[in-house]
Amino acid sequence: MEKYDGWIIQSLYRQPPDLLLWTFARTRKEVIALFNKSWGNELWKKYKRRGTHEVIKVKLMEVK
Repeated sequence: MEKYDGWIIQSLYRQPPDLLLWTFARTRKEVIALFNKSWGNELWKKYKRRGTHEVIKVKLMEVK
């Protein structure tokens, strides 16, 4: 069993921070590529530099 299932972008505009679920992917590069494809090329660099978004590791867990 792997320690983490994938990566996702977290938006820090609000408290608590929002997870952008549509950006979930297995690798960090894939997450950034999805974001850039949807919102415009090189936009990720701008948001990262501002500190408003970050890429985080996630572990998925089923809750009943």
